[in-house]
Amino acid sequence: MTDIKEHRLRLLLEAAEEKKSLKKAKMALSKGRTPIDAVLDRNGIPITSRARIEERIPVITLHGDPLEETDAYVYLGRELRCDGSIMTELRRRKRAAWAAYGSIREVTAHLQDSKIRAHLFDSHVLPALCYAAETWPLTSTAISFIQTTHRALERSLIGTSLPSMRQAKQSSEDVRRISLLADPINYIRRAKHRWAGHVLRRDDDRWSTRVTQWFPPPDLTRPPGRPPARWRDSIEEYAKMPYRVGRSTRSSATRVPYRHWTTRAHDREDWRNCDPRGIAR
Repeated sequence: MTDIKEHRLRLLLEAAEEKKSLKKAKMALSKGRTPIDAVLDRNGIPITSRARIEERIPVITLHGDPLEETDAYVYLGRELRCDGSIMTELRRRKRAAWAAYGSIREVTAHLQDSKIRAHLFDSHVLPALCYAAETWPLTSTAISFIQTTHRALERSLIGTSLPSMRQAKQSSEDVRRISLLADPINYIRRAKHRWAGHVLRRDDDRWSTRVTQWFPPPDLTRPPGRPPARWRDSIEEYAKMPYRVGRSTRSSATRVPYRHWTTRAHDREDWRNCDPRGIAR
């Protein structure tokens, strides 16, 4: 790619120095492009159909069995997609959560103790809803989807509905005080916090640690537009505040020197103190 750009720039500069038309020089460059061999048929005619292009791709086999090309697959219970989208995975988590709730509904419907009922829900349904959430980027869409699903499950648990809540003038906070359930977003943030510390304290040079500590080269430019939410954004949101325990402020003399969150994660005690629901908050 760099050689092509240098060739294009060199020809345009030569045309400018010789006072020739830049438009004609660009047209000559455009006509000089030739299709690559991979998209030519046997007669040398370019292939424009995607189906025919895929026919030319050699079949990859493993132990004699052909490997099927796919845009998404499920690994260890979590769906991975080539485009990095987690919307279909969120729908899978929603179905798994309702299935887990269905397995305990018969018991929770007859429990009178709210604490036992909440403990049963948080130990069965919440892990199914937030499975592998420590690897998610916490976008506003993901947060809204998880909250909506969890509130629907919460209403079913205590035997109410949205019309009943409106008639009784109850809010979601009122229902949460009745159900005593854990907040799913706090659950995900703590899971991400534990996972980040675990990954960065590894010393066996695994790929997950390398990817987490990787930084793009300084000469790399990102495409225009708003960048997508990254996995580390929700961690940097609270871990970048290196305040001591107590009522310290940004101008306080007790403020500790700034350390990047990847450095703080190597210190288990320091990383525990900047927990999103810990004492350092």
